[in-house]
Amino acid sequence: MKFIFTLPFGCAAHGLNLLIYDITRLDFLKDLIKTLKKIIKYVKNSHVNLAVFTQKLYGNKEAMTLKLPCKTRWFGAYIMCESVLKNKKALHSLLSLMKL
Repeated sequence: MKFIFTLPFGCAAHGLNLLIYDITRLDFLKDLIKTLKKIIKYVKNSHVNLAVFTQKLYGNKEAMTLKLPCKTRWFGAYIMCESVLKNKKALHSLLSLMKL
């Protein structure tokens, strides 16, 4: 061994990524992510739903667009959850208007 005083450590970012990936694979989080994806797709896949949702957002300074996660980045699940939470009132009023 050429450098006997060095210790091999894996990349901390890669280790964190693997840890968070494993956490997002827990059953309750998988179910939550699946449900949030369905809600966002319900809003985004219909022009009427999207128009009503956008109208409900008018004047809300904390609102942000609804975001779907990317399969290759675990942080996308967090961003999706954050976007749903920031738009909670608009989503609730849209879904109650549509009687879902």
